[in-house]
Formats: sequence, structure tokens, C-alpha cells
Amino acid sequence: MGPIDAAGSYIQGADDNWDLDSTGLKNKFHGGFAQVLYTATDKLTPGVIYQRTLSDDKAFVKNSLLLGLNYYFRQNLFWSIYYDHDLLATNPGYTDYPGRQHVFAVQLRGMF
Repeated sequence: MGPIDAAGSYIQGADDNWDLDSTGLKNKFHGGFAQVLYTATDKLTPGVIYQRTLSDDKAFVKNSLLLGLNYYFRQNLFWSIYYDHDLLATNPGYTDYPGRQHVFAVQLRGMF
């Protein structure tokens, strides 16, 4: 849609060998994401991603909003700066998920 790039997915699965059979634990999971990127120039792309994943294993439950910006030096080399706001960390109703943190990251990515 011109300079706007939208994508999304839904996943669902089950793993009957979740912890490599040490306890026989099985894990069911499902979730998805929605992403919107805007190509502001040939060098600059801001975007937003919403991701939600539910799992029998609480360590893999995710509910976050990610805001980011990519700056391209070349088509295969770019800086990526983003803030991942963990919605479970700020919701007092989710007391089952202690220790959640927000993430701010800067990455240099190259694809060859």
C-alpha cells in the first residue's frame, strides 16, 4: 500500500517434547502479531509491532508493543533502534509474571 507495509500472522502449536522428556511436560501455545512499517525515505523506516503469545509455559507468554526505527546505510546494512514495552509488566492484574522488563535496544544488522 505505497509507503505502508502491513503484515500479521497467527500461530498455534503443541510440543510433546517440551523439556526433552526430562519430565514429560507438554506445551500448547498460540498467538500472533500485527506489524505496520512506514517507508519515510529510502534510508528511514519507522514502525510498530503488537505481539501476543499464550503458552502453557509462563516464560513464553508475551504481550508487548514494540516501537522501532530502522536506518539503512545500504540495503543489507542498517541500524535498528527499538523500544519493547512489555504490557504484562505494567498491568497490575498480571501478578503471575514477576520480573518482566521493558527493553530498549540498538542493533547493527547486516545480511550477506
